[in-house]
Amino acid sequence: MANISDAYGTATFAAPTSDDVTWLYSLFDSAKRWAYSTFFEELCIPYSNGEGYEAYCSFSGEGRWAYDSNIQDMFEGICYWLNERKRTEDLDRLKALRFRVTFDFDDYEPGCDVLYHMVGAISHNEGSDTAGFTVLEDQNYDVTPENLVNLGYYETIEDAMQD
Repeated sequence: MANISDAYGTATFAAPTSDDVTWLYSLFDSAKRWAYSTFFEELCIPYSNGEGYEAYCSFSGEGRWAYDSNIQDMFEGICYWLNERKRTEDLDRLKALRFRVTFDFDDYEPGCDVLYHMVGAISHNEGSDTAGFTVLEDQNYDVTPENLVNLGYYETIEDAMQD
């Protein structure tokens, strides 16, 4: 049996135009169809950030061992998914787009006693076939009832101790 992590947080999509942000969100939303899924909530209305546009939404996801590996593989997964469906126009548009998707999340994997908070970003430059992943913040926690409550995995210490 695989060890499944449970992550939740906020994703922020940034791109040159409001339409690009909304379109990018729709592609990343395809991740809910994969073996280790990510579910994005409704995207807020894109707003100007001075360099382009961005919008954010809440998300939850499952990871194998640790959720950050899902994020690191998302760009390649989306490219594969588009290619398999022969959506070459979308694939070309994605590869031509400069964008950044930042994930601010907590992750808990009880089978391996992993509990952490991370802020990581997928960045893609125009015309590139690959995207980079940068860890902006990484905080590991001991798996204690107090930390599980503080990070929102349980409502009470008693609940955390029973699991």
